Order: sequence, then structure tokens, then C-alpha cells
Amino acid sequence: MSICLRFGRRVWPFTIVFFVAGFSAFLTWLTLASAGVADHVNFGWTTAVFLGVLTLLLVYVITCLRRYCADSDRY
Repeated sequence: MSICLRFGRRVWPFTIVFFVAGFSAFLTWLTLASAGVADHVNFGWTTAVFLGVLTLLLVYVITCLRRYCADSDRY
């Protein structure tokens, strides 16, 4: 994904987003599994947490990159 020419096609921000979302989903799964929650409920909550964190962080990263590119285009 290329947001601007200065940023290029770097994928590390998106890799970090997937890592953080996966880590938060793992912690959710681990917590619910140790609490004895049913497997189907655990899977649902873990999936919801992964998708929620992924969506919020992707929106945040894309917004920051657009702002970064807009600031760099002014100079």
C-alpha cells in the first residue's frame, strides 16, 4: 500500500498492527480459557477482539500516514 511517494511501499507499520492484534487476541484467548469459558464463546470473543483491535489500529496507522504525507508535501 503506497500512501505517498516519500513513504513508499513499507509494510512494517501494518506488520506491527497485525502483531499487536494477534497478541491481544492471544491474551484474550488465554484469559478466557483459564477462566473456564466454553470453547465457542472463547472463539467468538477472541475473534471479536482481534478484528476490533485490527480495525482500530489500521484506521489509526492509515490516518497517521496520510497526515505525515500531507505535512511532507507542504515543504
